[in-house]
Amino acid sequence: MKNKIEIFPLILLLIVLIFGILTKSESLFKATESDITQIGEYTSVPNFTTYNPNVSRTSNFINFLTPIIESENYEILTNRKNLKKLMKKSHHSSADTTWLHQTAKYYKLKKFSITPQTLFELLERIDIIPIEIVLSQAAIESNWGASGFAKRGNNLFGMRTTSQKSGIIPKDRATGATFRVASYRTVNQSVKSYLRNLNTHKAYKKLRKNRALMRKENIELNPFELANDLTAYSTLGYDYVLMIKRTMNNYQNDYKKNRY
Repeated sequence: MKNKIEIFPLILLLIVLIFGILTKSESLFKATESDITQIGEYTSVPNFTTYNPNVSRTSNFINFLTPIIESENYEILTNRKNLKKLMKKSHHSSADTTWLHQTAKYYKLKKFSITPQTLFELLERIDIIPIEIVLSQAAIESNWGASGFAKRGNNLFGMRTTSQKSGIIPKDRATGATFRVASYRTVNQSVKSYLRNLNTHKAYKKLRKNRALMRKENIELNPFELANDLTAYSTLGYDYVLMIKRTMNNYQNDYKKNRY
């Protein structure tokens, strides 16, 4: 009995170490499950000038948005781990099959079938966007939360919609254009929609390919390299990429300081 009591902690420690090694490459943010469950739905973008008068507007913006981004990335990473687990199975239950088809539909994989090739295609789409990129694009697109689209529609990323029943018509929309700027019920939905856009739209296929290559080589996702694949996000092209990189450079210490 004495030997068993002494051995158990060693076994437990070994399990923890092995788990840490297996998950290290995809644990790219520090939020824990207990942190995530405390994140609520934010129904409006606050006034970041007065949100916390003791810090700057940019710090308020980062402090507010960081846990929301972490929460959405955590959900993506959880689904990614579940998919990788299912990819190792030789037989899938009906629940597995339902989850795979629903997930493929969400990530806009057309004519999805459960084959090794399509599962790898799905895995390529289910992955996080580095928080440095998300914060920087949100800052640029919403002017640090001060834009009319952010205030009126919780839209922090300039996302558009083709719906004629929802959204906001831009004042400077070109004659003949029919698009609207998307409006969201919560800030969280705005972040979720943006992440889904980068993970599904054909314009960002190269970003997903380069991200998958980083995963394959077991290296941490590099936000500066991935930002190079965002030229299609704006009519400014590569000048827009330079704006993202400049914002990441200017505020990288703030980004790190305010993460979980």
